[in-house]
Amino acid sequence: MKQILLAALLLSATVASAQTAVNATEFARLVAEGKGKTLDVRRPGELTKSGIVSGAQHLDFTSPEFQQGLGTLDPKQPLYIYCHSGGRAKLTAEQLQQKGFARVIYFDGMLSELKDAKIQFVPWTGPSK
Repeated sequence: MKQILLAALLLSATVASAQTAVNATEFARLVAEGKGKTLDVRRPGELTKSGIVSGAQHLDFTSPEFQQGLGTLDPKQPLYIYCHSGGRAKLTAEQLQQKGFARVIYFDGMLSELKDAKIQFVPWTGPSK
């Protein structure tokens, strides 16, 4: 019985800090629900070309301030992370999971798929470099 309880506790701890990859349709649905924070981890030059998801926070994955920026996020709030092709989003999700974030969802696909899923992008007005 003790082994079953221990296994259940370990499983719940793993699930509580899980990262999940989703497709464009699911990502768009989650963002539209508005129950979490959307995080764009692309470089500013990329945002200048294609815009940013409406309401998203930008944190440049390649910036020296990236880790500091992660530290400003609420670990209890669901996070929806995307980049151009999924690689930086996945790495960011892994880092946040290691930091104990409760719910980390990342888009595992190409940015064009998000646009095809009718997620709203707005022009980027921040720095281009």
